[in-house]
Amino acid sequence: MVSSQVDVDRADYFNRDANAFGFSYGRLDLDLLLNYSSLEEVDGKLEIVFSDKIESMLSSFLVGRFNNYCYIYENKEEIMTLHDIVVLYNFSMFILDFSKSIN
Repeated sequence: MVSSQVDVDRADYFNRDANAFGFSYGRLDLDLLLNYSSLEEVDGKLEIVFSDKIESMLSSFLVGRFNNYCYIYENKEEIMTLHDIVVLYNFSMFILDFSKSIN
């Protein structure tokens, strides 16, 4: 699974981005994917074939990749990351403490 719509590299960055941005849709369980895939000869070539049992997981992954492109990668607006939220929280606590000290 080196180069296809469902390959290890795409699954890895998709899962990483989903974790970083807090999305739960489309995460791909690589162990499950490998357990329900096999090599089969199709038209004289070896191809990776997926079981029907993981059809919904693969569909969810592909839809999730599409959503990531629409909402994250191609989004022109800035997305607040967890780091930004922590910085904003710390700044607000500083302002709150400062305002208490002058009153």
